[in-house]
Amino acid sequence: MDGSLRNSVARLKEMRFIVPQVCKFPGKPVLLNQWLREKATRQGIEGDITKVDLRDLYRKVKLQEQRKARITFDPRHETPYLPILLMNCRKEGAPFYDWLLTDILKALDKDARRSTRRRTFQNLVFSYFKIYGEPKEEERTRKCIQQFLQNAPDLLKSVLYLRDRKQWLQPNGHKRFTVVLQQTGSLQKALEEISWPASLWDSPFLFQGIKELYRLPKVAWGTLYGVFQELCAAEKYRDLLPPVAAGMIYEVDRMKDGNIQKDLRVLLLKHLGDPRDPGNLFWPQVEERARNLFLDWLKKNDLNLFFTIISKTVQMDSTSERMWKYRKDFWEEYVDAMYYTRVFLGPDAIWIARREQLESDYGRLTGSGDSLRSLLMFSIGDYVFIECSHNGSLRIWKKNKEPLPFYEKKHTYTSHKYADVTEASGVVERFIHNNADRGNWQNKVASWIAQHCGIRIKRHMWGR
Repeated sequence: MDGSLRNSVARLKEMRFIVPQVCKFPGKPVLLNQWLREKATRQGIEGDITKVDLRDLYRKVKLQEQRKARITFDPRHETPYLPILLMNCRKEGAPFYDWLLTDILKALDKDARRSTRRRTFQNLVFSYFKIYGEPKEEERTRKCIQQFLQNAPDLLKSVLYLRDRKQWLQPNGHKRFTVVLQQTGSLQKALEEISWPASLWDSPFLFQGIKELYRLPKVAWGTLYGVFQELCAAEKYRDLLPPVAAGMIYEVDRMKDGNIQKDLRVLLLKHLGDPRDPGNLFWPQVEERARNLFLDWLKKNDLNLFFTIISKTVQMDSTSERMWKYRKDFWEEYVDAMYYTRVFLGPDAIWIARREQLESDYGRLTGSGDSLRSLLMFSIGDYVFIECSHNGSLRIWKKNKEPLPFYEKKHTYTSHKYADVTEASGVVERFIHNNADRGNWQNKVASWIAQHCGIRIKRHMWGR
């Protein structure tokens, strides 16, 4: 066992920690390191909180505030737990905190026991990380911690997860954790590296440090993606997903990498759900600009799916193939004007999508003779358009009157028939794709969209 580990054991003895005998044997430093890490990870509120009546402590502090008279606290059984009130009484006014902090600082009196001072400081630090980010409370608590350290600098050594990390108790200390997170490239590895206690894994301090990672420029994509996967896997980090998702979306939009965008799109749909779902609770919490970017990805992916499927299926029909290239050319001009989109595929078209590894939340079409058919449904303004593959007509409905759903929950998909569209009621307009090479139907549809949706495309030479 080297000198540093002997010193560590000696310090722990001074702090009255009972070190397992096996950890003290020469040649067993790994066991001691493991024990130290586990001990730090378990560290949280110091002492048996179940034996303390926090409500009684609160009443005593409140009574001091009301009577403006000091009440004596038991230095061994009450004073060390006063910092817990910093977390539990955040709605109190400044006078309450003035009395409370004065009582906490009593642990620094010359006649106070060392164990009282140590336990009070440990619980004070723990409370600080729990109220981190609340400006007034954070500042009051930080000043109190500084007074403890000015009086007894060695107290910092009693908090195992803050060894050599005094800067973490300064303003914006969470950014120090962000540095560790960036260096390790993994949330779990970062927590192990600093022996962060499990009771603080859901602390605002940690959350702020994680969110900061997604604000930094030039962070390795593997780190951003890997940490996000870790967040998705743990229920305690669910509230972090919306703000972190926004940072991920902005970074991928900047990178302009189609494969990375696909990976993130699939991951976000899996863990945050579909933003087109009216009952989704996560996406409304995502910044609007990021949410719209993601919707744009979904929309363009749907169009790509539809165009690709058409290119594979209409090859069997030369007339449809010739007609479809004009439709594709036309609707690509309106991509930015579309909001909701969805593709519906027949059985053979679904098989092609899977063969080509095309990812999308497509609907399913059934019915005799419809195996290769596909539908593209999208909204522009207050209207919903359904474009049919092959020789099908374009049909338009008022929003919320369309015959097919834009969104269906997973595992509740129903099969739709092609006739659900062709025989649906409420159609406000229908266009046949005639004389496409001369721009006939394109000019009619463009005029209709301009009149009813307010969207005008500068291009005038359709079909050429």
